[in-house]
Amino acid sequence: MWDYDTFAEEARGRDDTVGTLLGIYRPYPPLYYEKRIEIMRSKIAANPEDADAYDNMAVAYARLNRPDEALAAIESKKTAIGATPGTTPDWYRFYSNRGSFYLMKWAGSKDRKAALPVLDKGISDIENALKIDVNAHFGRERFQLAYMKWLRERTLKPSPPSQSPEFKETLFSRWLEDHGSGTRLETEIALAGLIRLGTAWENADIAEALHETIIDDKLNSIAELSRSRLYDIQAINPKSSYTGSKLVAEGVGIPPDGTLQLVRDLQREAMTYLISRDQFITSQIKAGKHPDTDEKFWERAPAAKFDYGPDGRLMRFVRIDSWNATYVVLAVIGLLHLAWVILFKLGRFIHRRINRRRIPPIVTP
Repeated sequence: MWDYDTFAEEARGRDDTVGTLLGIYRPYPPLYYEKRIEIMRSKIAANPEDADAYDNMAVAYARLNRPDEALAAIESKKTAIGATPGTTPDWYRFYSNRGSFYLMKWAGSKDRKAALPVLDKGISDIENALKIDVNAHFGRERFQLAYMKWLRERTLKPSPPSQSPEFKETLFSRWLEDHGSGTRLETEIALAGLIRLGTAWENADIAEALHETIIDDKLNSIAELSRSRLYDIQAINPKSSYTGSKLVAEGVGIPPDGTLQLVRDLQREAMTYLISRDQFITSQIKAGKHPDTDEKFWERAPAAKFDYGPDGRLMRFVRIDSWNATYVVLAVIGLLHLAWVILFKLGRFIHRRINRRRIPPIVTP
């Protein structure tokens, strides 16, 4: 069955997935990361043992698609944490970040088969990160490792041409199924995390795997959004998949007109939000501000608000799993204040009634 509330109900507890597919977590404008690099360089100069500063600087280079500089920056982190490998959170972040940078460097190689030693370094680093913390980022690294191993396999054994790529056993989604990656919800959270926290916004293979996971969970309305996202990626680059061919998103039948219109509306709202967000960030940085040095940077930033259909915002509010903690606290404080006012007025009313009974009537002689 389908009605105006279907999308909102399917999105229950999945706001991160919906937001990821809409692209509201896309990287900030380049100026944001360029300024961060400048700030982190200053922090490192003032305190060479500030381990977090090296991570921040390295990831900023990665966001700018400059993997060689990202690798150099993360290597310099050893100034703060030492050259001897350890098992501390700092070393987890070192391996996790460096492994991701190796993957980025390999992906940008002209001859990926010849560059496999670079990918192998990345695989080794992610394996080391998982030895330190297997559940970090909701298990995202486990799926990143699976993806990197799948890439290696596909590079050594390219997929044969096929007119029906959605049925090929060489898809990343099929590979995840064969290797028992986890529950559907775990897979969804991890794949959305790879897009949101990594650099996979335009990655067709991750998008296809996320779409298949949503399909398997019978979330047909959200699946229309994920299918639309996969089509958008391949409209820019038809062969962006590492399988070497264009992917076809598995269908769920002909979706209701209401779903198609809602998806288009949500995508339009997301783009409007992103434009305003990026304009805000750019203007703030040009004014000499940055969140790394100004804790009030985000105070007037635009917020992402999406209507999932008629009464959609109300539906999202009454869903407990979508409540914002700040709003909940404010609501509780408001209710307590209202209760106090009611009790105070009720007390005054009772007090007056009692006093009226005690005071004898005035008799005029």
